[in-house]
Amino acid sequence: MAIVSSRCGSLAEHYAPIRIQGTEARTFLQAQLATDVKDLTADSARLCAYLSPQGKVLALPIIAADGNGFIALVATTLRDAVLRRLRMFVLRADVAIDSADDLVVHGEFLEPAEHTGLSLPALPVSGHSPLRIRWPGNRELQLLPAGSTIPDAGFLGDWLAADIEARLPHVDEAITDRFVAQMLDLDRSGVVSLSKGCYPGQEIVARAHYLGRVKRRLGAFEATAPTTPGTPLFDGDRPVGEVLATAAGSPDILAVVATDSAGTTLQDEAGIVYCPGANGADGTK
Repeated sequence: MAIVSSRCGSLAEHYAPIRIQGTEARTFLQAQLATDVKDLTADSARLCAYLSPQGKVLALPIIAADGNGFIALVATTLRDAVLRRLRMFVLRADVAIDSADDLVVHGEFLEPAEHTGLSLPALPVSGHSPLRIRWPGNRELQLLPAGSTIPDAGFLGDWLAADIEARLPHVDEAITDRFVAQMLDLDRSGVVSLSKGCYPGQEIVARAHYLGRVKRRLGAFEATAPTTPGTPLFDGDRPVGEVLATAAGSPDILAVVATDSAGTTLQDEAGIVYCPGANGADGTK
C-alpha cells in the first residue's frame, strides 16, 4: 500500500486516551503490564501488553509519560473495561485512573522523507502539547484537545490497512481475552518481556516460551470478500484460527492461524477464501 503524504484524520473510533497519575503510577503499571516501563522517559512511548492471569491479551495500550503520570491509548471499545480492571488493583496505592475526555486521538501519514525505522515496543515521542508519537509506516499518533476534528471519511480504513501491512496487531472488544501473547508475536516484537518482574500471566508466557508450545502465530492473508475480526478460519474441515484485524476497502487481513497452515489457502463458513499474503504466519517474507 502506498503511503499517503501529509494526510491527517481522526482515530477516535480506534483509540481512546486514559490517564494514570500519582506518585506510584510507574510502579503500578510496571506490576500490571507485561512490558517493561520502569525506564520509560518523556522522549519515548511504548506499545504494551495487558494480560489476563491466563496469559491472554486483554489490551495493547500505547503508554507515554505525561507530567507526573502517564497517558495510555487503548482500543476505544475497550476503554471502559480497561478502566474498571486497572482500578480493581489500585487498592491503597497513590494512583488515579480516569478517562481523558478532554483529549482525542488523531493520526497523520508523514512525508516519506521523514521516515525513520522503528523497533517495537519503543516509539519515539516527537513532541508534547500536543503529544506526538511516531508510529510504524511513516505515521504519527497525535493527542489533540477534544473537539478537534479533521474530517476524512476514508482515513481510518487507510490507517488500519497500514497497520496490517506493518503486521501490527490490535486488540478490541471482538477479540479481547482470546489469544495468548505469543500468538500475536508479542514475544518476537519485544512487547512482552521475559526478564522483568512479576505481572499477570507471566507464568503462562514463560511456560509457552521455554517449552515451545505455541501452535498458532500471526499471519497475513488476502480475503476474497469483506470479513470481520473473530471469524473462524478452516483448513479443509479443520479449524485452524480466526481473523484478527481487517480494514475497510482493503482485502488484506491479519489472522492467528496454526503454524502448519501458514502457507495454506484457508476459508471460513461463509465461503470466503483467504490466500496467504506477503508475510506468512512465521513472519518471514
